[in-house]
Amino acid sequence: ESLLGAHAAGGALWSYDRDSAFGLLDQGGAPKPDLMQAVARPYARVVGGNPVATSYDFAARTLSLHFRNRGGVEPWSVVYVGDHYAGGLRVTARDADGARVARDAAAGEIKVRVDPDIQEHVITLSPRSAP
Repeated sequence: ESLLGAHAAGGALWSYDRDSAFGLLDQGGAPKPDLMQAVARPYARVVGGNPVATSYDFAARTLSLHFRNRGGVEPWSVVYVGDHYAGGLRVTARDADGARVARDAAAGEIKVRVDPDIQEHVITLSPRSAP
């Protein structure tokens, strides 16, 4: 996973066998939650600039996206989160004023807009801490 993330690459697991050791689905055809959490992760679908690095820490359930502005590109990034943060999501940005965040629950994604006057950005998504 870290090697793929370091090169902004991805992979796919196509094992929709029902109720097998490696299949993603149980006997009834529903996704196996534990297995899905182990192999699926949030990822940036759109980056509002030039990607520098991306990483996902499975244990902490934290995604970091590092990118630089690119002329003519809107400063919006779209991150698919699916149900990884069903208990709540915290989004932080290294920008001085933070970032604007909009969530589209139906699409399972969030949109993050950063300050276009800042050249380099790091957006971090993590589970919301318990109060």
